[in-house]
Amino acid sequence: MERILPLERGINLRELGGYETEDGRHVRWHKLMRSGHLGELSEADEETLRAAGLRQVIDLREEAETIVVPDRPMRGVHAHHMSVYPFTNQLPQNVGLARMARLNRAGLSLAGQAYAQMLTDPHAIGVWQQFFAVLLKNRRAYQAVLFHCTAGKDRTGVAAFLILNALGVKRTAVLQDYMLTNLTFSSLSPSELNGLLVPGQDAALANELNKQPMVSEQDFKVMELTVRLMAGDFMTYLTNIVGITPRQVERLRELYLE
Repeated sequence: MERILPLERGINLRELGGYETEDGRHVRWHKLMRSGHLGELSEADEETLRAAGLRQVIDLREEAETIVVPDRPMRGVHAHHMSVYPFTNQLPQNVGLARMARLNRAGLSLAGQAYAQMLTDPHAIGVWQQFFAVLLKNRRAYQAVLFHCTAGKDRTGVAAFLILNALGVKRTAVLQDYMLTNLTFSSLSPSELNGLLVPGQDAALANELNKQPMVSEQDFKVMELTVRLMAGDFMTYLTNIVGITPRQVERLRELYLE
């Protein structure tokens, strides 16, 4: 199985299958994909994605973005639009002054501020509830949900952070998935990219991940810190903030793990 699909005009599009969980299971292939917008896909790309199991698309962009660059309509693929933006409140309103001070001490970049907002703002939380509702209805094997924004790095990165942690994927794998955005925007071909993702290529992979600093480990740590500040741990955050019950988490793992 290949993480980076051999597409002609895909943007940061990759499979989430194969990641290992803390209890030794793995994310099923052909069930979850992430990407940038789908407006430049070729007809051959569409066929490749359908053959890979694509059946549903979740577009996290604002309406204006979808008008400027609409996704390619694909036969047999159902589209959901659920914009993460605009936020309801300013970040200090969402987290409180004490937590805001902690986040500031951690060194908030603009991306980090947006990530903290996406994990705490009432509007964004409502979107994640819709997001998980779609995932919970994706019950058939070899039928994939693809979620995306424009570049597939920030809104999509937070969505991937949420679902991979909900599935219990190891932290190292969740972080690697986030950092792979830097690799997919390099000049390497899909086959070269996949070659770096095999065991034994850790040093070469680390070197490539840091060449194109589109996303950073520091901003990933802001997501983790935000979750800890709001709820103590991820599963408590998922239950108390996002509203996903333990039974729903169990069901997600039944559907997406093997």
